[in-house]
Amino acid sequence: MTTRKDWFILLSLFVLTFIPRLLLLSKGPFHYDVAEYLVSMRERTALFHTAGFPLVAFLLVFIAHARDLVCPRLGDLPIILFLTALCASLASLFLYETFKRLFGRTLALLYAALISFIPPFFSVSTFGRIDQSIAVMFMPVSIFFFFRKRLIWCALCLSLCIASRPESGILLCVYLAALFFERGCEKGAPFPRRFFSFFKEGSCLVVLSLVPVALIALVTPGCGRFFGMFTGVLTSHRESFNSEVFGGISLRRIGEGARLIFKMAWLPVALAGCGVLKKLLDRGFRETAFFLAGFLFFFVALVNMQVLAVRYFIFPLFFLFFFTSVALASLKRFVFIRNVVACLCVVTMLTPVFFIIYSRHLHAYQSDFARRVEKITGPGSLIITQDEKIFFTYYTRSQVLQPPLGRDKQEWTSFLDELKGAFAAGRPVYLMATGLSYDPFLIFRRLIQNEFYVRVVDAQINEDWYGRETDQHLFVEQVFRIIPEALVHTPKTESY
Repeated sequence: MTTRKDWFILLSLFVLTFIPRLLLLSKGPFHYDVAEYLVSMRERTALFHTAGFPLVAFLLVFIAHARDLVCPRLGDLPIILFLTALCASLASLFLYETFKRLFGRTLALLYAALISFIPPFFSVSTFGRIDQSIAVMFMPVSIFFFFRKRLIWCALCLSLCIASRPESGILLCVYLAALFFERGCEKGAPFPRRFFSFFKEGSCLVVLSLVPVALIALVTPGCGRFFGMFTGVLTSHRESFNSEVFGGISLRRIGEGARLIFKMAWLPVALAGCGVLKKLLDRGFRETAFFLAGFLFFFVALVNMQVLAVRYFIFPLFFLFFFTSVALASLKRFVFIRNVVACLCVVTMLTPVFFIIYSRHLHAYQSDFARRVEKITGPGSLIITQDEKIFFTYYTRSQVLQPPLGRDKQEWTSFLDELKGAFAAGRPVYLMATGLSYDPFLIFRRLIQNEFYVRVVDAQINEDWYGRETDQHLFVEQVFRIIPEALVHTPKTESY
């Protein structure tokens, strides 16, 4: 039952987690996926990356239609930023209300506050990564129903997590492992009966977790590619990058991941070790095994993905910080010390990322870069780039051409035909410096060197968004004008 004290705690928790996010909202779409969300809202269909998050794609299309009816002049970006911050704050309320019923009010409050200020989670909730905010919002509800043995509701809430952020489906493996362990440790029941019970419960979890995701993908425009996109992405990444992690577990990646976690949250991680010991001394073996398994499953799986991005550590820290909350909640006789240490945990986590988030609150580097390049290149020009393509698509009217990522001859033939058509029509063609990225076989670089003259026409400040949720890399990106060699009669120089 929710008492007046609980309502006061919920209101205070919401204000403390929502207002800082609201005051630090990003000025522009820092991340590529956020810019794609904007294009998806404008086009009323899910693009490639957005199709990987069916629930997010469905909400974006629904919100776009609702906005047109209620307030057509309201921009796409303010809606996404506000909803992301709102969902992140609601996640702390859901976590408090559910874990209060499992472990008590003190632990739940500490846990909710710590989770809300995980550096990558706080960062992504200020620049529009609504997919992770929604996933974190429903994850504690799913865990609550699992502990209460309500597997149907547990699976349905997990399906919303998976539909928002597919890697949250690793939690399904944690559930299955927990069920297998529980059924294996049962006494008095014959093995066939225990195995049948595990098979029945496990099948229920798997089916009810995945079927709603498929239904959401089927009814959302543009999400039809959801079912086959991951195989294609893994194949293209393996071919293009030859990553060492696709054959199994990389110990080097695990070491890097552990270093990153300790760097961004060294005090809560140190307290988590004390929390594990406290839980074991209190004979809380079930909770200890579950949350440790959740941390290890997510950590090992996510650090061995093709890209070691900081935002992937949100889910491992979600489970690890449970033990941090246990350690803090055990200081019942030292309330003042407990509160000071909890505040220190938040301060040590947010201090390194605050000025980065504040910089993005003041400046929209990627969208400003796209607008400046449009003024420099002029109307009717063709721009060759990679990551900036989505920013040019939404914020400018320039036509953008993206070089292929692999060795496919048909893709390169199509790319060259479009490039030659632009030159034949007399259109100016410009190349962004980052257009030479994602070229491991040097196909595009050799093409530029052998077939074109290149000269620098301008240079503008840009920001690298790739995996930089908690750090910042500003750089000066050069803008090149490229001209076919046949059109130039002077000796070729090596200015490139």
